[in-house]
Amino acid sequence: MTMPKSKGKQYEVDGRSYCVAISVSEIDETDAVHLRVTIQAGYGTRSFCLVKGLVNRSYWHDYPEIEEMRKRTISITPAVVCHIIRHALATEWNPETEKVNRTILLDNQFLATLTTK
Repeated sequence: MTMPKSKGKQYEVDGRSYCVAISVSEIDETDAVHLRVTIQAGYGTRSFCLVKGLVNRSYWHDYPEIEEMRKRTISITPAVVCHIIRHALATEWNPETEKVNRTILLDNQFLATLTTK
């Protein structure tokens, strides 16, 4: 099944299709960039899962302290997105039957443990 056009990127995780969009929810007073990861399943009820809690740094706000900034940033690569999807499915989200959209919290420290397994 193909998913409708979206501003997100298509991923296949464990043989299932997902559309994922990553956006900025806010930049706070410390110039931390709060991310919002929106996942839509391409199967079942096609529900959404909103992942909140990830915080990154902005290159432009931290310039010229680039080396210090790198210690506080996270990289949202395709492999990391797949880890986030698997975590959402393993914890609370069941797009097979749920009609209600889910919101889960995931912080940078826990994300690091997911990606080192």
